[in-house]
Amino acid sequence: MKSALSWLSRWGSLLLILVMLLIVFTSPFRDVYEYSSDEGRNLLRAGLIAEGYPLYTAIWNDQPPLFPAVLQLWLKVFGASAANGRLLTLVFSCGLVLAFYAIIKSAGGKPAPSPPDFCFCSPMTLCR
Repeated sequence: MKSALSWLSRWGSLLLILVMLLIVFTSPFRDVYEYSSDEGRNLLRAGLIAEGYPLYTAIWNDQPPLFPAVLQLWLKVFGASAANGRLLTLVFSCGLVLAFYAIIKSAGGKPAPSPPDFCFCSPMTLCR
C-alpha cells in the first residue's frame, strides 16, 4: 500500500491549481459588489476582530470561530478587500475538493475521481 501522502497524483493537483488560476483570472470576483450577504458579515467580523473586539461577546456569530480568525489574519497579510476575502474562500473550496478526492481514493475507490469531476456534481454555489 502506498503512503498516506501519495493519495493525490501530480496531474490531479496540477489540474486543480490550473482550475483555481482559471477562476482567479477569468471570474469577475474582483468587480462584483456582493455575492451573498454572508460575505459582508464575515468581512465585518474580521474587521472587528482586527480592532480587538472579542468574538461571541461583543460580536454576534453563530458559527465556529475558525473562519473569522483566519480571514482576519489573511486580510492583514494580503490587504483588506473583498476580493482577498473571496480568494481565501476559493482556497478553502479547493482544499475541500482535495479532501473529498483523498477520502474516495483512500477508501479504495477505483478509479478515483479527479478533482475537476467534483465540479460536475457540486452545487453551483461553490462554482460561482
